[in-house]
Amino acid sequence: MATFAVIMATIGRETMEATLDSIVSQSLEPGDQLIVVRDSYMDHDDRHDVRRRVGTYAERYSNLIHYHEHDAGFHWYGVPQFNFGLPHVKADFVLSIGDDDVYCDGTWSVLRQAIGEDLDRVVLFRFVAPWREILWDKPQMVRSRISGQCIAAPRDAVGFMGDGQYVEVDFEWMEAVIKKSGRDPQWLNQVLSIARPEIRDGKVATLGIATCQYCDRQVFREDLIGNCCIHCSERLDVKDGQPRILFVWPAAEISVSDVARGYRNALEQAGCHVFDFKMHNRFKYHAAALAAGSVDRSHDLDLLAREATDGIAAFALRHAPIDVALIVSGMAFHPDGLVLLDRLGIKTAAIFTESPYDDVAQTRFARYHSSLVCGTNDAGSAARYGWIYLPPAYDPAIHKPVRPIEDARCDVVVVGTGWRERIELLEQVDWTGIALRLYGHWLVTDASPLRPYIFPSNVHNEHIAHVYASAKICLNIHRAGAEGRSVNPRCIEVAACGGFLLTDHRAGLEETFKGMQVPVFSDSDDLGIQIRRWLKDDEGRRLVAQNMRLAVQKETFDARVTTLFEHLNLAAMTRS
Repeated sequence: MATFAVIMATIGRETMEATLDSIVSQSLEPGDQLIVVRDSYMDHDDRHDVRRRVGTYAERYSNLIHYHEHDAGFHWYGVPQFNFGLPHVKADFVLSIGDDDVYCDGTWSVLRQAIGEDLDRVVLFRFVAPWREILWDKPQMVRSRISGQCIAAPRDAVGFMGDGQYVEVDFEWMEAVIKKSGRDPQWLNQVLSIARPEIRDGKVATLGIATCQYCDRQVFREDLIGNCCIHCSERLDVKDGQPRILFVWPAAEISVSDVARGYRNALEQAGCHVFDFKMHNRFKYHAAALAAGSVDRSHDLDLLAREATDGIAAFALRHAPIDVALIVSGMAFHPDGLVLLDRLGIKTAAIFTESPYDDVAQTRFARYHSSLVCGTNDAGSAARYGWIYLPPAYDPAIHKPVRPIEDARCDVVVVGTGWRERIELLEQVDWTGIALRLYGHWLVTDASPLRPYIFPSNVHNEHIAHVYASAKICLNIHRAGAEGRSVNPRCIEVAACGGFLLTDHRAGLEETFKGMQVPVFSDSDDLGIQIRRWLKDDEGRRLVAQNMRLAVQKETFDARVTTLFEHLNLAAMTRS
């Protein structure tokens, strides 16, 4: 699968965060890069605070974002900064973008699908120019009718842009890249990036452009109401037979969002039209607004959820027709939203991710829609409430064997939240001589023996495979609760990545791993014994990891989507 390196030249415009958001929200793969190069000519003091602003993203996406500064002695549309960033590219394809432009949602998925296994061919796509014209207008290399922002180029074909300060320097560079590739480029008709995007409902328009087949004018997809053109009021043709999904993301940006991302990627891979209602972005926006008044009401979670959910009806109508509204988790989605979807007659499904611990709240949530289709991650809850059983799954594009990272090597790694029972268990283990790493949110006292082992940064799911590959033992501890039957997502992900899993027992282990003997521990004393035993057995760990990976090969989000759509009585979908 192709990997992408975006070189972003910046002078620290106020729109830079929108550009960064449009990149980090793509379907990222291990090996993708964002190389940010600040133009420091006549600004060595960094008056726009670029280093810090990019740094807030780099802390969260440490394996993705690389920051540099370059003073070329002159300004010229970021060309010197592009040339400076080029030697740092390790990915398969090179892209370029400015700090006042954005990529449309789903751009990298579209490009990966178009590229496939052909890593030697230039791909040219369309973009919205600053003067609101879509370029290119014809699939031809014509001066002033195409931009360096329109290209995804194989790394081996990319050379430096010329130093000359003239307008067509990027056009001549593109010609040289195509020539060096030795092949005709692939032209994609989709608009995949937008220069100086407009603001819609308080957020940057990133859904892309639609062309009205009646008046032949272009419309921001955010402006479509009932899928009608705002210029001529005619309804755009949407009869392509593919399901249209209103996808409601959870408010959390880690953990349950990894589940959401897996389902969304599977829907997109299956050919669905997916329209993202991003609760986490809406929570941020309304939290800031509620905090700005004379009384800070941003901590009123019910009010915050109500404000963040408000607009779901308008969003659904704007992207009509909607076949299914799919809500992942739903605990931050205000019940008012369910009522509105029900009144609109939109078939709605919820994937509950917190079973069995929050089943009472989840059953209460389901009552607000007359025919909500409910899925759950736990077999016991599914049997108890008549919900669809959707076991934890993995994304083959993310969870796969990779090489270890030297600075992440350790004996034992734990990724997750430091629930009280987990902290108490691990504090009773003797960690002498064992290299332990704890990733996630772990609140321990200064006197806790675990404090030296905590790495404060969260590991995003796109990079988790490298963490598992760098540890000899991947330790999993389920949340407390005897009623829990199914394994958690970490068991599946570690196995899919080819890592060695040591876990506490769950009844679903035998079902998930086809009856094989999974290494388990019973209490803190046994955990210490098991860790030291397996650390001495390199070959044993290798064989167990190999067999576990084979056992979960079919436990993918693609399979879960197929199950879900069978229950929703929609047409069976196949990978496109």
